[in-house]
Amino acid sequence: MRNLKKKVRSSTKKIHTVSTINTTNTTTIEVLAKKMQVIQLDQIRQIQELQLSQTNILQELTAAQTAETNEVPVERKCFICYGSNDHRLGICNCPNVRCLIDEGLIMYVPNR
Repeated sequence: MRNLKKKVRSSTKKIHTVSTINTTNTTTIEVLAKKMQVIQLDQIRQIQELQLSQTNILQELTAAQTAETNEVPVERKCFICYGSNDHRLGICNCPNVRCLIDEGLIMYVPNR
């Protein structure tokens, strides 16, 4: 890295030194510009890979959700008589509760 200097005389006969552009600086700038281009291309590639992986994840999640909705829903049943369509769910609505209370098998305590 040597600087080339050029001597210039002014009208007052003083000698001024003007440094010219170093030839190694231009090559360094070119090398840095190429490195920047490589880095930018690498970043673009990484962003594209990220977009592709996110698309794949979204497709998998969508497929999993549709698989869950296609399953047969669990039938809700009364835990006293195991009936599902006979009456509304709940102890107060089951017709067998009155019989079980009368037989003394269960005890109903209100406000509990």
